[in-house]
Amino acid sequence: NMKLSQERVYSVKTYLEEKGMDETRIAAVGYGETQPIATNDTDEGRQKNRRVEVKITEIRQREGSDTITESDKKKKKDVEIDPEAAKLDLLPMFQNAARKGGLPKGSACSDEVSYLPTGKSIIPTATQDDNYVPKVSIDKYIYKKFNAHVLNYGFKERGSSLGFGVTTVKDDLNETHLALYTGRKDDNLGSALTDSIGRFKGGIRLGHIWKLQLNDIVKQPIIAGIGLDGYFHLFEDLAEADKSTLKTVLLVPVGLRYIKEINDIILGPELYYNLGFGSKGIKNPGHLRLGVNARWKFVQGGLFLNLGKQINYPGFRAGIAF
Repeated sequence: NMKLSQERVYSVKTYLEEKGMDETRIAAVGYGETQPIATNDTDEGRQKNRRVEVKITEIRQREGSDTITESDKKKKKDVEIDPEAAKLDLLPMFQNAARKGGLPKGSACSDEVSYLPTGKSIIPTATQDDNYVPKVSIDKYIYKKFNAHVLNYGFKERGSSLGFGVTTVKDDLNETHLALYTGRKDDNLGSALTDSIGRFKGGIRLGHIWKLQLNDIVKQPIIAGIGLDGYFHLFEDLAEADKSTLKTVLLVPVGLRYIKEINDIILGPELYYNLGFGSKGIKNPGHLRLGVNARWKFVQGGLFLNLGKQINYPGFRAGIAF
């Protein structure tokens, strides 16, 4: 991709030079797949990413005109320039240069794709910042746009549960989580419970996490996150064994996640602290979450260690991503 990108932009540079532009005034840089403007998961998105951008970074004065007299300024004011006519010089030139560099189907300049023949050595005239780290895109993330999985959840003294969850992710990597948990019978819990609520019987989680990519600041693919998680739990009522009592827990997760790709496996170690607020009987639900996420093609999952006074368990997630 990087080689093809450089060939494409170099062909545009060559075309402009053939039309009379000074080669010292043109820099051609190919960025490969590092600066997409759309998703690479669809044909339409990939077509949009196959592009050549022309940016004017400096307007230079022509040689021989370093000294501008008052008479020159007056002449310039007296000349009326039609803005539409001024466009006619460069627009066709850039369109033809773009056609020569290769365009996706549906482009305003062409309806077919063409590429510059290989075999010509490419000498970049400019390079990007060596410390540049691109933003993490959805196709290089631990989730895809729709993810389904099995997972677990648990309390230190009130039992644990298995559940089914769904996670949706947008292009900006913001995540929405929905999970349904079903409690498991554990007869060994009774002696540890001293208040009015007993074994955890199940519950629902609904949460959203907003993401901020820190690549421009720390020069690493690190993503900060802050969210809002609501849990609605059912517990046994110790006073009346046949009844259940509903308790709510509100968590505010705040943390960091690092993204690393190794041999097509996308890893995402993370460290989050969940600020917690709970109903009567669920005091101090806040906890530390340390874990690692992973995705290989359409398979995704993770292992986690949750450490808190109430919510305390080794966790897992395993599922598929679409």
